[in-house]
Amino acid sequence: MDGQPNERSREFSAEAIEGWVAEFAARRERGEALTARAFATERPLGGERLLRALLALEHADALLPGVSSDVPDRVGPYAVLGELGRGGMGRVFRVEHHARPGEVLALKLLHDSLQHDLRALERFRREAQALERVRHAGVVRSFESGVDAGRPYLVMDLVDGVPLSRLLAEARTNGAAQLALPGAHDRYLRAAELVARAARAVAAAHAEGVLHRDLNPRNVILRPDGEPVLVDFGLVHAEGSKTLTGTGDLIGTPQYMAPEQARGERVDERVDVFGLGAILFELTTLEPPRSAEETLALLRQASDLPLPSPRSRNAAMPPALARIVADATAFRPAWRYSDAGALAEDLEAFVAGRPIAARSPGLARTAQEFWLRRRRTLVFAGSAAAVLAVPLVFWLGGVFAAAPPDAEQVRALRSRAIVGLLDGDLATARDAEEELAQLLPDDAREEVLRALVNGNLPASSSDPAVNALIEGERLRRAGRPAEAIAQFDVSWNLAPGSLLVAALRGLARLEAGHFVDAAGAFEPLAYDLGASLTVHRSLGRAYEGLGKTADAVKAREAARALAPNDPEVGFDLARALHADGRRDDALREARRVLALDDPAGRSSCAEFARQLEARGLTGDAAAYEQLARD
Repeated sequence: MDGQPNERSREFSAEAIEGWVAEFAARRERGEALTARAFATERPLGGERLLRALLALEHADALLPGVSSDVPDRVGPYAVLGELGRGGMGRVFRVEHHARPGEVLALKLLHDSLQHDLRALERFRREAQALERVRHAGVVRSFESGVDAGRPYLVMDLVDGVPLSRLLAEARTNGAAQLALPGAHDRYLRAAELVARAARAVAAAHAEGVLHRDLNPRNVILRPDGEPVLVDFGLVHAEGSKTLTGTGDLIGTPQYMAPEQARGERVDERVDVFGLGAILFELTTLEPPRSAEETLALLRQASDLPLPSPRSRNAAMPPALARIVADATAFRPAWRYSDAGALAEDLEAFVAGRPIAARSPGLARTAQEFWLRRRRTLVFAGSAAAVLAVPLVFWLGGVFAAAPPDAEQVRALRSRAIVGLLDGDLATARDAEEELAQLLPDDAREEVLRALVNGNLPASSSDPAVNALIEGERLRRAGRPAEAIAQFDVSWNLAPGSLLVAALRGLARLEAGHFVDAAGAFEPLAYDLGASLTVHRSLGRAYEGLGKTADAVKAREAARALAPNDPEVGFDLARALHADGRRDDALREARRVLALDDPAGRSSCAEFARQLEARGLTGDAAAYEQLARD
């Protein structure tokens, strides 16, 4: 047996390889800048077998339509030495300037597909300006920005070090004691010290009016000297300027995302306090703060549910450190540390053995968190326990001050009305609006929805948020989506949280070809308006525009579940499956649609064959031509 794996270990190895490849694909599809070799380095147990599988997948990914696999020789005055990875905004290369030979830097180049997206260009420009202002050893340094052949680029330090995510992955494999954090203390003190240093770097960025908004273990690099460096500030926005990734945009990593960010609300410095706390949560428990197989399920968790107590995941954690984690990751921003500096001070006090400021949650906060975790059960169970819980929770924390007992009913009726409006089922929409009119007779925003489901568009309103909503929809219907987006943004900023504004703004973004922003709008709507065929089809279209083929398939499958006999919906799915490389599944779906014996299905099949032929995929085109004839 010495040195020879038994049958069980070989089976585990095969399963591990498959799981790692799936994880690599999922992370790439979420837009993470990740190469096969970098991922394989994070998983050393996979060996050459894992690397070969990842390289094959990377090669297939490079062949997807709209994704360039070419590595340019030069970008501006920089010679390109190789590709480091790619993300949702652009590709990152190792480069060298002719005037400074031997000094290797990182250059981020905006994707070709986004160079005509004005919002993406502006967001990229903001990244360059923001990073040039921040001067801290713990924040990746930016040197310059420029434009090459119409595409903006940003030049930064190439940080030499190991991502914190890799150390966590190795510790999960080898045991908590093997978490290779710098320092001579026990692992809890080392984790606290590391996050305290990261918090000081975040505080420096905040001092320049810059939010990171995607703090997670992959964006923290440990230098060889043990100092953490924050990278990937591609999601920042600066205060005092128009928010590009503010209200209504979902940008970040759901496992580590603050609840207000997941809900698309306006955020402040406390969103990064949450991210730091989430990193500390994982360092001390070796588990991500949230886990689910689907991105949308993670978003629902993030928006609706407080994180579990860290000591429920690791009872050995020091109580003081657990209080710090709990305060940093509190569900409501008002319960968190006021800024990253305050979090750093408490962590430094913990490391030094001094008293900390964080205290155990009071009775009111505990009651509210209990309600947040259980509210759907209480609302829908209709039991005596639910009835008794209402006055108890009200007395403990005033939970119902912001959510009256009929809030769920109002939301359900409003959702039904908007779904009917979007999907053209106006009879259902009118029925729901009639009930809403009795509950909210004087709400100006409800009057707009009421008019829309009756085929009208109000002239004006005394409420500026409603006026902007009306003007935005008028412009959208007139085929001027870019102008409509600006009006919808005004409406949302004046009165955030409106499902109607979110839905109409998402449609305008899709019509304008702003696929990143459209996906950010429709991802939460897939939960809030999950019965809407239009929402799932729109989300699928946005993902296709971004080249996220696996996510597009899931959205198209959700649409087909709502309308299994609609031939257009079926062929949407067939096209998505084909783009994702699942040609056999695509053909099966096409046959299912044609079996419905609807002329529209045969027409869609013939059109798809023509599209494939135009792309030079003659073999695939012939298969669909044959289906259409049969």
